[in-house]
Amino acid sequence: MFISLVWAVPAPQTPDYFFRADTRPPEQVFGSEHTVGPGFVTWANTRGVPADYNVLRYANGQTVAPSEEEDRTAGWVSAAGYLEGVQHFLNYEVINRGVGFPNFWVYQIAPSNRAYSLNWILEDFLGSPAGVGTAVDHEDAMDLLGEYSNQNEWITRDGMVTLP
Repeated sequence: MFISLVWAVPAPQTPDYFFRADTRPPEQVFGSEHTVGPGFVTWANTRGVPADYNVLRYANGQTVAPSEEEDRTAGWVSAAGYLEGVQHFLNYEVINRGVGFPNFWVYQIAPSNRAYSLNWILEDFLGSPAGVGTAVDHEDAMDLLGEYSNQNEWITRDGMVTLP
């Protein structure tokens, strides 16, 4: 008789709120009393191209700014699970990109059922069978987990829409 046990790690509970830094003012994101804004849309949606849902490419910055325009095809939008994650993003990511000090708005957003913990996805990927992904993929996932785990980043598939 062959018996196998499968240990599944449940996905983490979404936080009460997400936090996101964005250069767009509220009326551009949410709209006004007469119009509904687009919310936080993906690069793929903005450009009208098919979405790339590869999480490693997204987390590595290959499908988002500051990559080349034609490579901006991400089907995900990020937010932090706590305010300190946004502070880390602003203090390190923006400064390291060399774009100066643009004005940012910090938004508090209700979570979506299409949101996933980036840390959980990376940890799950690293615990997957050896045949899944390449050695480079596993190394990238390890580097990303080490570099960004303190941001408590959540990624939402197909963006975060504004409800009327």
